[in-house]
Amino acid sequence: MRMYGAEFTDAQLLDQGVSVYETEAIAIVESGTIFVGGHFVVPLSWKRGVNTGNYSSALSRLNSLKQHLINDEALRFRYAQTMKIEKGYAVPVPGEQLHCDFHPRSYLLRHAVLNPKKPEKPRIVLDCAAKHKGQSLNDMLYQGPDTTANLVGILLRFRKELVAVIADIE
Repeated sequence: MRMYGAEFTDAQLLDQGVSVYETEAIAIVESGTIFVGGHFVVPLSWKRGVNTGNYSSALSRLNSLKQHLINDEALRFRYAQTMKIEKGYAVPVPGEQLHCDFHPRSYLLRHAVLNPKKPEKPRIVLDCAAKHKGQSLNDMLYQGPDTTANLVGILLRFRKELVAVIADIE
């Protein structure tokens, strides 16, 4: 198997350098990550000089979603189940943080998408690509390095052993 070793390295990942912007994104995350209440809190890697302020767009989208959920009680119930508030996946913002002057800040626009094959489980889409005054949240954040594994490398490594194990996290 050693002679096939070169076939299984992710050569593409080894050859790529890290850009200045990726280095800055890494520095922001590494210097700002803290451990609070049993969870890691990771800062967003904001670009310098971004102008946020999409509150009006977010409020408009939220009111539209609210009206949609008021008109469709079944969807409202399924939407709340999907958010899994009882499991702590979504939590209310503490009152003292509602009016804090955090900068920069951006509000996530959201909407529900229904799959005809799974109508009982709406997918909540957080729309980071929605534009407000020509900029989206995606535009205002550094992308950071690509940390995903090369799919070709993964598939080739399946040939190395007799048994492959696949797992998923819920």
